[in-house]
Amino acid sequence: MKLIFGLILSLFMISNMGNAQVDPYLKRIGAIKTKSFTIRDSSMLIKLNQTAKDSMFRNTEKGQKYARLAYQISQKIEYPRGTIESLHNLSRAKLYLNEFDSAMIFVDESILRSKKITKGKLLVKSYESKGTVYHYQTKYDNAINFYLKAVSIAEQTNKADAASGYVNIGLAFRQTGNRKKALEYQLKALKTSRKYHDSISLSGALNNLGILAKGDEDYDKALVYYEEGLKVAEAINYSKIEVDLLNNIANVYFEKKESELGMAYFERSLALSKNLKSFTSIAIQYHNLSYNLFDLGRLDESLEASEKALLYADSARSFLILVEANAMSASLYYEMGEYSDAYALLSYAYAYKDSMNLLALNEQSLGAEENYRIEKKVFSDSIAELQRVKEKLTEKALNDEKIYFRDILLLFSGIALLFVGIGIYFLYKSNKQVKLKNQIVEKQHSEITDSITYAKRIQRAMISNEEAWKQISPHRFILFKPKDVVSGDFYWAHYDIQKKLGIWAVADCTGHGVPGAFMSLLGTSFLNQIILEGGHRKPGDILNRLRERVLRALEKNSQDQPKDGMDIGLCVWEKESNILHYAGANNPLWIVRNRESFTVNPFRRIIDLPEFNFVLLEVPPNKMPIGHFPGKIESFKTVSVELCMGDTLIMSTDGYADQFGGPLGKKYKSKPFKEFLLKIQQELIGDQHKIIEKNFEDWRGEEEQIDDVCVIAVRVS
Repeated sequence: MKLIFGLILSLFMISNMGNAQVDPYLKRIGAIKTKSFTIRDSSMLIKLNQTAKDSMFRNTEKGQKYARLAYQISQKIEYPRGTIESLHNLSRAKLYLNEFDSAMIFVDESILRSKKITKGKLLVKSYESKGTVYHYQTKYDNAINFYLKAVSIAEQTNKADAASGYVNIGLAFRQTGNRKKALEYQLKALKTSRKYHDSISLSGALNNLGILAKGDEDYDKALVYYEEGLKVAEAINYSKIEVDLLNNIANVYFEKKESELGMAYFERSLALSKNLKSFTSIAIQYHNLSYNLFDLGRLDESLEASEKALLYADSARSFLILVEANAMSASLYYEMGEYSDAYALLSYAYAYKDSMNLLALNEQSLGAEENYRIEKKVFSDSIAELQRVKEKLTEKALNDEKIYFRDILLLFSGIALLFVGIGIYFLYKSNKQVKLKNQIVEKQHSEITDSITYAKRIQRAMISNEEAWKQISPHRFILFKPKDVVSGDFYWAHYDIQKKLGIWAVADCTGHGVPGAFMSLLGTSFLNQIILEGGHRKPGDILNRLRERVLRALEKNSQDQPKDGMDIGLCVWEKESNILHYAGANNPLWIVRNRESFTVNPFRRIIDLPEFNFVLLEVPPNKMPIGHFPGKIESFKTVSVELCMGDTLIMSTDGYADQFGGPLGKKYKSKPFKEFLLKIQQELIGDQHKIIEKNFEDWRGEEEQIDDVCVIAVRVS
């Protein structure tokens, strides 16, 4: 589906702001905290609130901090107007951050305070803000109800204030499919904004009227609306709507098969979005460009644009665009005859759609603002929990990994061809109209969802080999906590009965969730090929061969694509001689050893806490990943270590150490994690698993889990 600017509400960009006390702007307008404020500072507060509003789109965190400061000062000097304006801005910030409950708290407070003054502009804006909160949540009936309340008051007090309400009502009606009402209210907005010289509402109304005209395939009328709206927006330097209008003009020219003009407007829109540093805007534009190039039959260029859309959508964490861009890429791969890739991408689209729905259902209040005493509530990621509820996988020993792996691939390919044939063919061949595409997608949803569930099971089955782990050591634990439904972290094990070798690996693929899981499937399949089928047993050699296969699989990526690949640590334990051979790609091996058995070795770094009877030896990896690497490519080195009875061998991905939490919301970090491992070594290894998991959850607290977590410990016995 092509994403229309003007219909995408949640454009946001989060970046950090320095301390408010030294902010040059605050110092310039006299809003520094060391000052004693009085009611005479009300003009300063008007500037501060306006700057907060203007900052929201480019830098939501900065706008939020300005709004919070404005609220504090307004409360201190008892300036109601400043308080209400700051509440509007705080609500807007929470919307841009998708924190809907917090946004509603601020907006309800603004309504209560506005009612105490007069039924005028402030109450109109408060009702509009409440409608916008519902609009963001796609609760259009509720949104229209509050927009109408705002308009009703504006029509009685100051008709000029009704223009923005008309724009919002028209937009909500269009999104519910009521084109007649949408047109009625956008025309009202046009008339009112012209009469009262409201340039912001005028540019919005012209943009939305252009969208409606384009929907009727009246491209000339659409261009008239868009071009006028662009002139109005440029005159007031309204950058956000300029981006929308430029992109929509580009789309019209592409529809008219005037691709050179379309590209010219696209480049202007893209340049402005990059200046605004909005990943979401850039993702939408590349997605629309991909759609247009697809219609023109320029498939290679379309695929390149779609991949860029996915890259920027992932950076913005925009599930809506990820759904659409993956579906677009699926259609392209289908047209190119790459059916399994098409199927996988369509599955990703549904996985992101499920994620988007779950997040919308489980959004909770994420912050307590000063003077409100709002209890901070953050729900942990519900996606992983849903997986645990939906999937009760029975772990089964792999009696013959080679046959099992081949059967899985055959079955997966069969399912891929079946659903590509049913889903994608009808999805992209039957009709190009967006509405019909959606209907076809929904019709196939239940079947595709079943296949996604099966894909999850494939991943879990391929990383679970309980029989091999038992033979490696009965004293071990595996802490595996995916961030999303499926994981970019994976672990792998095999036991060579003839040579009495325990072989295992812990890996962290680029990304997490569905993109990371796709890489993890490549990793496990390649390890099966190299170790089970190829018979290779030297860790350095295994990683060299793994890198070759990964690079071949990704060789179609150009240099400006993400550096896909994985970090991995791999151990081969000769149980008869008690020699461990290790190689690592950015992933170290930790050996926790009794102090009495400790001897210095130049390959190791040491964590030694005198109060404990254990030391931690770190065997460093090669500082390069399995995948693209800008530096010198070298062979992975195998390091051999003589083990002692009671040693604990630990490998971990970086998700545990990188987790934010604690009283200051900081990263846990690697060194405290290693020290914690020393502190619990006197515990039974099974108990260590529970202690480490509890420590992680206690540290995380109410923070979101930011990455997949995998920690594996094997005790030598």
